[in-house]
Amino acid sequence: MADSYNIEQVKKSLVEAMKSHRCNISKSCEAVGVQRSTFYSYLKEDPAFKQAIEDCTEASIDHVEDRLMDNIDGGDTGSICFYLKCKAKHRGYIERSEYRIGQDADAPALIPESLVAQTLTALIEAEKKRLAADSTPNA
Repeated sequence: MADSYNIEQVKKSLVEAMKSHRCNISKSCEAVGVQRSTFYSYLKEDPAFKQAIEDCTEASIDHVEDRLMDNIDGGDTGSICFYLKCKAKHRGYIERSEYRIGQDADAPALIPESLVAQTLTALIEAEKKRLAADSTPNA
């Protein structure tokens, strides 16, 4: 029973350490005195611990998003560009072209532009050869 109590205390301490160390797992484990493997074991085996860590991570992301918005409100050009590249791709704010294939709009396959260019070049060359072969008279 004492071991079970100690483990629960360690888990609570890890959650608190994650909050104070901005969700940095290494620093949190070091502060509590446990190995990262122990942390991941708790994460895998204890749904309540996993949820507490996910909540901590979401709170950290919310904090960073708030700072980003503060920078945007202050006119920081880099923050504005970052936000638009992440959230406004559908309006053309992208640095690279993305080609979507498949019918599942929620999980399309993204193909890098360089691969598309290589594929199109190969298809064009193959079509040129086919046309050349079709136009040569049969002997």
